[in-house]
Amino acid sequence: MTYPNGIRTAIALFLAVPFVAGGCDVPGRSSAKAPSAESRGEPRVVPVSTTTTMPMTTTVTPTAPAFTGPVSFEEAESAYRDNRFEDAFGMFSVYVEERAENAWGHYMKGLSAWKAGRLTEAEGALVRALEIDPAHQRSLVNLARVYLDMDRPADALSQAKQALELNPSSGSALRVAGRAYAELGEANGAIEAYRQALVVDAGDAWSMNNLGLILIQQERFAEALPPLARAVELRGDVAVIHNNLGIALERSGYPAMAATVYGETLGIDSSYAKAEVNLARVTGRIDATVDEDLDLAFLAQLFVSDIARWGDSPGALVDIEPVVEEGEENLVEQPHVDSAPVPLTHE
Repeated sequence: MTYPNGIRTAIALFLAVPFVAGGCDVPGRSSAKAPSAESRGEPRVVPVSTTTTMPMTTTVTPTAPAFTGPVSFEEAESAYRDNRFEDAFGMFSVYVEERAENAWGHYMKGLSAWKAGRLTEAEGALVRALEIDPAHQRSLVNLARVYLDMDRPADALSQAKQALELNPSSGSALRVAGRAYAELGEANGAIEAYRQALVVDAGDAWSMNNLGLILIQQERFAEALPPLARAVELRGDVAVIHNNLGIALERSGYPAMAATVYGETLGIDSSYAKAEVNLARVTGRIDATVDEDLDLAFLAQLFVSDIARWGDSPGALVDIEPVVEEGEENLVEQPHVDSAPVPLTHE
């Protein structure tokens, strides 16, 4: 199999040149935004409030749905698992009134508030859980997610770093850190976070997608192909990952292959407007006389080898197992790779 010089050179550099860590984590640099490429591994929640200035205090008095009488953790948890997040928020609000020092109750109140779009209440509940138990890692990770949805990436990164101090093998914390770095414009930090997430779990398709997205935003389109090709192999049912691969192919000079991938995207989700626009645009650029001979399966396997190399490199995360975090299931937009059910009940 032969490749154009640009592709071959970019892949060689991607496999051979490590990203240099420095400072507190890794150095960052600004990146240009690219339209139509998306991340869904750490989805946003649409807030209920229209307030534009978020309070920085840690004491919040929410107005919860009215529930009276004692509420058990199991009852409130059942509402949460049924995706009745407003009800769950109200029930956990009652629960913590009776068990004010129960960190898990405040955590679930915060998680329910976040899923219900109540960002201020979510922040208050998760902060309270951490006041009770500063080592409550899941509260740290989900508070970071809340801060991202409040457009406070620096605060999100601080929480993610604290979670990683407690458990360096937390794929959730690494993904959140990657998002925070990206929103701060620190592309190298985001890339390193997603690389480490993949050392933890080599099958984390969302970290592959988000890594590819960062490279697309930096206009490093050829380098985005291996992680996105592998992500599509793992999650062929996710339209957004296909669309991002299509963008990387199109901008790398493979319009016919991009058109095929955009078509596959619409086959997964016929309402995906961005893929429809992308397909219409690229169709007029196809040259039937050009043989676009690019083996995506080969690039995907190169990326598998690359992840293994990262794990063997000095300073890499080693001897760790993937961790399925609480709060990963039922996230809005697209599902996480980490979809195994985890018991939530902790009295």
